[in-house]
Amino acid sequence: MNALRDDGRIEPPQHLLTDKRFSSELSLALVTVEPLEFKNRYEFARYLDSIFNESGFAANADEFGMWEWLTLYFFDLVCPLNRDGIRRPGADARHLVNYRAKGLNHRHLLRGPYILYRQYAHHGAEALGLLLNAPLSEYGLAATHIGERPRLLDSRGALIAANRLYFDESTGRPKSGYTDDETGVRIFSRFVNNLDPNYDLTSISPDTIIALLPDEFNVWIAQEDGAELTEIRDAISELRLPKPATESALPSDPASNLLERLDERPTTLRLSRVRSDVFRHQIRNIYGFKCAVSGLQLAHKSLGGNDLFEVQAAHIIPVSKGGKDLIRNGFALNRTVHWAFDNGMLWIDDDYMVNASNEVLHDPRNTWLAKFDGSRLDLPQDPDLHPDIEAFNWHLDNIARR
Repeated sequence: MNALRDDGRIEPPQHLLTDKRFSSELSLALVTVEPLEFKNRYEFARYLDSIFNESGFAANADEFGMWEWLTLYFFDLVCPLNRDGIRRPGADARHLVNYRAKGLNHRHLLRGPYILYRQYAHHGAEALGLLLNAPLSEYGLAATHIGERPRLLDSRGALIAANRLYFDESTGRPKSGYTDDETGVRIFSRFVNNLDPNYDLTSISPDTIIALLPDEFNVWIAQEDGAELTEIRDAISELRLPKPATESALPSDPASNLLERLDERPTTLRLSRVRSDVFRHQIRNIYGFKCAVSGLQLAHKSLGGNDLFEVQAAHIIPVSKGGKDLIRNGFALNRTVHWAFDNGMLWIDDDYMVNASNEVLHDPRNTWLAKFDGSRLDLPQDPDLHPDIEAFNWHLDNIARR
């Protein structure tokens, strides 16, 4: 690489590819690579994944030295001659040398797109078109702004949302203006990366990402799917904190205010998913990601740096029975307690006390649950955020198995 920088006219040392002093057989599988041309990084990643699958190797192919070998093999693509017949190699981490040691695995021009493709292959170009549309010799603007943020790379929703807004699938190219300094992909990436860190970006839907964007992005949203997404953005405004006054005006509302006719529920899957995302985020956040019954608080950090929490947002009146996605119709429960509550094994009285059903108290298999009988819910300090007693009364009358 240093020699190429000194003299961009020299030929890469491709004799090293078969020189046994500098290369060895791949231990993963017997793989045959062809000297093909690839329109972009996405096509290369799809090709490499296919030949590994054909060779019977289904896991990520990431053997030490393999990417250096492939880079040299495809060097005319990753470092092509310019009009003057000169090669201009980029940073070492993008081509050949020390990319692992520098902690820049995702920036390698060949390894980066392959690993991304492996992670999101079942979404295809829907998730990766924008990120991997550049030729093999270029990192690309979207990869620069999205790819440098592990939190976004770890988020299927963020990748698909960016693709919907800024990528034209009919041309296979980014839309005109996607580099805009006020609403382009750079600003989008910064906004999503700076969302409340408690948002679980690994599971959030692309529609939720888009619905949370500031109004300045409406010009892109109108291009993507204006009518329906505008409706979604309007619909979730009532779910965000701080709550509308009508939701917290009384210490307890009639249960009918927490219900809605099933035939009046959101008619589109997209709107339902956005409402669910916002409800889940709010409930878990105001309970400090801790179960209100057991006090259990488990967390895990993903490879991309996103915080993942075991606790779930539980509807008191189930959505399937018309329960609304409102803070007063929910509380935070860990998975096991959530399951028990939904099946009527636990219920909550007017004093926010936990009560266990007979099948909990008298079945030794349910001993862990029985210890919560008679305990009080661990509730948020703000009483306006407490679950509605009428919702618990509905649960008692319709689900609890006393």
